[in-house]
Amino acid sequence: LRKTAYKKRSHGVEANDAIKCAEFADNAHEKVLHELSELIEKHTVLEGSLRNHIDRLPSLSSATRQGDADNAASSWLVGEVGISIGELGNNLKRRRWRLRTRLKPNGVVARGKYPT
Repeated sequence: LRKTAYKKRSHGVEANDAIKCAEFADNAHEKVLHELSELIEKHTVLEGSLRNHIDRLPSLSSATRQGDADNAASSWLVGEVGISIGELGNNLKRRRWRLRTRLKPNGVVARGKYPT
């Protein structure tokens, strides 16, 4: 009789353990399904965002190329202006020197003849 009561109790414990294990597995499964649905939703949003970026890429690339061309033209212009300003500065220095030294066209310096 004891053996039968023990067996009944042990089967009851085993059944309770099995139920708890099944509930735990069911909860874990529900959690995984919830996380999966969240990931699928995020994937859908990111996929739409990626499509928008892909659609905008050609126009941005074109704008970048145009900006690069404008920068190159501006750099060239700044370089030309810089050279022109440099040349003007050099010309001004030469003229000042000529006025101070009164350099004649034939290269002879006539100092003292004119006030400096």
